[in-house]
Amino acid sequence: MGDWWNPTLVALTSVLASSGFWAFVSRKSSRRSATTRLLMGLAYYRVTHLGSQYIERGWITREELMEYQKYYVEPYKALGGNGIAERVYEEVARLPFHLHSKYEVMFPDREDERYYQDVPVTVQRHRSD
Repeated sequence: MGDWWNPTLVALTSVLASSGFWAFVSRKSSRRSATTRLLMGLAYYRVTHLGSQYIERGWITREELMEYQKYYVEPYKALGGNGIAERVYEEVARLPFHLHSKYEVMFPDREDERYYQDVPVTVQRHRSD
């Protein structure tokens, strides 16, 4: 292998074994962990709070359901979210659709039943609409 291999191996071993290196790695991991926990807490709050509002109202629009799923539920699950938020989401997915849309001001001619039939929703409906 050559004469350079032994000194390189010794130098690499001493760097990896040094307490400063492991303190650096640990500190980075701790910050990342705290950031992840904070993000999970905020996402949990938003999924449960917003879902509870929809459930209390008794209906949801397709746009609201799609945004709720895409921007809150899926990222929360990807981070390892728990079952409580999952159950809230399942209840929200069972709500009947309402034709009211927050986009009706921008697209007033699209507020008919045919428009909503073409909007994809990736949840399984438990009741017939």
